[in-house]
Amino acid sequence: MQVDDYGTTLILTVKEGNSPLDISGATTLEIVFDRPNNNGKTIKTAEFVTDGTDGKVKYLIESNLLDTPGEWKIQVVLTFANAKWHSDIGVFDVVENL
Repeated sequence: MQVDDYGTTLILTVKEGNSPLDISGATTLEIVFDRPNNNGKTIKTAEFVTDGTDGKVKYLIESNLLDTPGEWKIQVVLTFANAKWHSDIGVFDVVENL
Protein backbone atom coordinates (compact mmCIF):
# COMPACT_ATOMS: atom_id res chain seq x y z
CA MET A 1 0.00 0.00 0.00
CA GLN A 2 1.02 3.61 -0.50
CA VAL A 3 0.84 6.63 1.81
CA ASP A 4 -2.59 8.29 1.53
CA ASP A 5 -4.21 5.32 -0.24
CA TYR A 6 -7.85 4.76 0.68
CA GLY A 7 -10.91 2.95 -0.65
CA THR A 8 -9.32 -0.50 -0.42
CA THR A 9 -11.18 -3.19 1.50
CA LEU A 10 -8.82 -4.96 3.88
CA ILE A 11 -9.85 -8.56 4.66
CA LEU A 12 -8.23 -10.41 7.56
CA THR A 13 -8.75 -14.02 8.62
CA VAL A 14 -8.59 -14.94 12.32
CA LYS A 15 -7.17 -18.45 12.66
CA GLU A 16 -6.52 -21.00 15.34
CA GLY A 17 -3.49 -22.88 14.08
CA ASN A 18 -4.01 -23.20 10.34
CA SER A 19 -7.81 -23.22 10.45
CA PRO A 20 -10.16 -20.24 10.36
CA LEU A 21 -11.75 -19.60 13.76
CA ASP A 22 -15.53 -19.28 14.09
CA ILE A 23 -15.92 -15.74 15.43
CA SER A 24 -19.63 -15.43 14.69
CA GLY A 25 -20.41 -14.86 18.38
CA ALA A 26 -18.35 -11.67 18.57
CA THR A 27 -20.38 -8.57 19.39
CA THR A 28 -17.62 -6.06 18.60
CA LEU A 29 -15.01 -6.36 15.84
CA GLU A 30 -12.08 -3.96 15.81
CA ILE A 31 -8.82 -3.63 13.95
CA VAL A 32 -5.92 -1.84 15.63
CA PHE A 33 -3.48 -0.09 13.26
CA ASP A 34 -0.12 0.78 14.84
CA ARG A 35 1.99 3.30 12.94
CA PRO A 36 5.74 2.80 12.42
CA ASN A 37 8.10 3.89 15.20
CA ASN A 38 5.33 4.02 17.83
CA ASN A 39 3.78 7.09 16.18
CA GLY A 40 0.31 6.22 17.41
CA LYS A 41 -2.43 3.64 17.18
CA THR A 42 -5.80 3.95 15.51
CA ILE A 43 -8.71 1.62 16.26
CA LYS A 44 -11.29 1.04 13.55
CA THR A 45 -14.56 -0.87 13.64
CA ALA A 46 -14.59 -3.90 11.37
CA GLU A 47 -17.42 -6.10 10.18
CA PHE A 48 -17.88 -9.73 9.17
CA VAL A 49 -17.19 -10.61 5.54
CA THR A 50 -19.97 -13.23 5.72
CA ASP A 51 -21.39 -14.45 9.04
CA GLY A 52 -18.14 -14.86 10.99
CA THR A 53 -18.00 -18.65 10.79
CA ASP A 54 -15.16 -18.31 8.27
CA GLY A 55 -13.09 -16.14 10.67
CA LYS A 56 -13.01 -13.23 8.21
CA VAL A 57 -13.38 -9.56 9.06
CA LYS A 58 -13.18 -6.56 6.75
CA TYR A 59 -12.55 -2.85 6.92
CA LEU A 60 -12.72 -0.24 4.14
CA ILE A 61 -9.60 1.90 4.50
CA GLU A 62 -10.60 5.53 4.96
CA SER A 63 -8.70 8.63 3.87
CA ASN A 64 -6.01 9.94 6.22
CA LEU A 65 -5.40 6.55 7.90
CA LEU A 66 -2.26 5.49 6.01
CA ASP A 67 -0.37 8.72 6.69
CA THR A 68 3.07 7.35 7.57
CA PRO A 69 5.49 5.31 5.46
CA GLY A 70 7.11 2.24 6.98
CA GLU A 71 6.18 -1.05 8.62
CA TRP A 72 2.74 -0.94 10.24
CA LYS A 73 1.44 -3.43 12.78
CA ILE A 74 -2.14 -4.68 12.72
CA GLN A 75 -4.25 -6.70 15.16
CA VAL A 76 -7.86 -7.88 15.29
CA VAL A 77 -9.67 -7.42 18.63
CA LEU A 78 -12.90 -9.35 19.20
CA THR A 79 -15.31 -8.80 22.08
CA PHE A 80 -17.73 -11.56 23.08
CA ALA A 81 -20.35 -11.63 25.84
CA ASN A 82 -17.86 -13.12 28.34
CA ALA A 83 -14.46 -12.55 26.75
CA LYS A 84 -12.16 -10.29 24.75
CA TRP A 85 -9.68 -11.84 22.31
CA HIS A 86 -6.66 -10.35 20.53
CA SER A 87 -5.26 -11.94 17.39
CA ASP A 88 -1.59 -12.35 16.64
CA ILE A 89 0.04 -9.16 15.41
CA GLY A 90 0.57 -8.89 11.67
CA VAL A 91 2.68 -6.42 9.72
CA PHE A 92 2.37 -4.68 6.37
CA ASP A 93 4.38 -2.03 4.55
CA VAL A 94 3.18 1.42 3.52
CA VAL A 95 5.51 3.02 0.99
CA GLU A 96 6.04 6.68 0.06
CA ASN A 97 4.82 8.31 -3.12
CA LEU A 98 6.85 10.50 -5.46
